[in-house]
Amino acid sequence: MVWNFEPKILLQGINEPDALCYVKATQWKNINQLVGVPSTYIGDSYHDIPLFDLVSEAVEHLGGINTSIIFNHPYSVLDATLEAMDAGIKQIIINAGGIPPLDLFKLKQKAQQKQVQLLGTNGAGILLANKASYGVLNPQLYPTGNIGIINYGDSKISFELALLYQNHNQGVSTVINLGNCTFQEVDWEMLLSTLNNDPDTQKIIININNILSINYEKLAHNILNYGDKPVFIYNLDVHNLNAIMRAAQPRIITDQIPLHLNQVQSPQEIINYWQELGLNIISNPLDI
Repeated sequence: MVWNFEPKILLQGINEPDALCYVKATQWKNINQLVGVPSTYIGDSYHDIPLFDLVSEAVEHLGGINTSIIFNHPYSVLDATLEAMDAGIKQIIINAGGIPPLDLFKLKQKAQQKQVQLLGTNGAGILLANKASYGVLNPQLYPTGNIGIINYGDSKISFELALLYQNHNQGVSTVINLGNCTFQEVDWEMLLSTLNNDPDTQKIIININNILSINYEKLAHNILNYGDKPVFIYNLDVHNLNAIMRAAQPRIITDQIPLHLNQVQSPQEIINYWQELGLNIISNPLDI
């Protein structure tokens, strides 16, 4: 399965601050393909985008919608996402952060039942450079090139990388910001297949802020088995500061759950495992 980049997009929570930033930066490209559902009533339109009370009404207006971007308040994300799923939307990007962990578990379970692709939370989005943006803020700041970026961490990192590549006469083709939610398992097969099927992408860099928070064996399996384009893993935390700083901290139960969903190794053991399999591990993004 790969991501469907149909231009019809639903913006839920369109009156939230991040949604406004997104609208101002992208509406000139696809104004006729955007519809919104506000979190509170603000009228029949918003920056010339038609507004509806229900997701089902928005879907009917555009004759079908494949992708919804969730900008709602964290405590409203569960209801908003479930409504999108019930309306038949199969790709949902949760841009909002700070969502209660139990809500995330409920969403993951529902998404599996309905075969819905979830991306996020906390800054998630997809960008096709100079073509379309699905939740990525300030898309005009990403120079066009042939580097595909999968970013697992703060979404600002992808912009910093794009700026670095621009300074070295390179650019990006597709940017996938996963956010930094440790409760949402990453579908590496879908992400890598999407980039490997993108004719504008020639090489792929995967940025990982904390390698302890991912299923490192699944990532390795998918890199080795899905696609023939060169893939580089950029370990942002080369000195393992995440592990060092968290080691002595008391943590609430919900904070510990993701670390025990998979077997926990030390960061260096994971790096060694990847290197033994022949994966490209880099500590400088220019090494690609």
